[in-house]
Amino acid sequence: MKKLISFLLFAIVVLAVVLWAAGVFRTGQVAPGHEAPPREKVRPGDQFAPVVKSPLPVTEVATGTVRSRHSVRVAARIPGRIEEIRKRAGEKVKMGEVLVVIDDRDLQARLAQAGDALTSAKAAAAAAREQMTQSEARRILATKRYHRIQGFYEKKAATLEALEIAEAEFLEAKAAVAAASAAVASADAQVARAKEVVREAQVALGYARIVSPIAGVVSEKQAEVGDLAFPGRTILVIHDPMKLRLEARVRESLASALEVGATLTIQLSSLGKELPGTLDRVLPSADPLSRTFEARVNFDPIPGAHPGMFGRLEIPVGERTAIRVPSKAVKRVGQVESVLVRHGEDLEVRLVTSGRTFDDGSVEILSGLSGGEEVLLRRGEPR
Repeated sequence: MKKLISFLLFAIVVLAVVLWAAGVFRTGQVAPGHEAPPREKVRPGDQFAPVVKSPLPVTEVATGTVRSRHSVRVAARIPGRIEEIRKRAGEKVKMGEVLVVIDDRDLQARLAQAGDALTSAKAAAAAAREQMTQSEARRILATKRYHRIQGFYEKKAATLEALEIAEAEFLEAKAAVAAASAAVASADAQVARAKEVVREAQVALGYARIVSPIAGVVSEKQAEVGDLAFPGRTILVIHDPMKLRLEARVRESLASALEVGATLTIQLSSLGKELPGTLDRVLPSADPLSRTFEARVNFDPIPGAHPGMFGRLEIPVGERTAIRVPSKAVKRVGQVESVLVRHGEDLEVRLVTSGRTFDDGSVEILSGLSGGEEVLLRRGEPR
């Protein structure tokens, strides 16, 4: 008996829940799209607006990240200890401005050593030229003496021995000139090599002061004073805040339909902004895990937009018909939305559900209106 009573009570509870879910016990409520009894009359001076149907693009949203189109990583070109980092993240920099200073004492010593070597090479070259001048003078004298003795010998006024001695002196002087000329060439080569070493030392010393290659803003600082810098290690990251783009992942079927140069809508939710962008390119390689392509959409900078921010890309995939009314026509009481619809000389309350709001001040009606009606915007004076 007790089991039967328990079963009957359980059945009654289940039936009550089903009836409540079906709305049997909820009386007096008007569902969206149904008309409530007329409550007010049209007044002279009432302003109405038509409920219009308009085509609305259907879009698919792809998420992405704002990046700078021009971003550089500042790194050292020589190893050394970092002495100064003159900029912090968020600070503006000018092109050519010194950002980082590296300890250059070793480089200064190398430059001084190269300078001393250049001075010595120049002194050796000067000595070689002096020797060349002296050798050339001796060659000229030996040449004149040889020709004079040769003339005397032809006139039988000099002996063969005297001619041979003069000729030997001439050849020796000529060889001395050749040797001096080679010494000058070697000294000049030493000077050239010393100058190259000095130039390399000067260039290396210049690398101790790292300058900004672009004008922009420091977005990252990845090293501290005292750290060891070496080629390839990033110290600062700089981006151009005037050249931004959204990099979004787009599924395969949409990527193939996108055209370079197309205008797409970008949403920056944190700023509450929608702005147009131009499709720059779709990278030709897909992510093998997500099967998506990266679309890069350039846009003009706006206040508050920075690299790394979250963004959405609206991609049109078709059209649908939207029912729109001026947002002023929609009255809200708590979570209940309604409009006053003109029906002859009567105003009828129509419960509606609104959707997105447009830039022209209109709002989309998702349910409650079918288009072609007139809704009240502003009440006139009572009769």
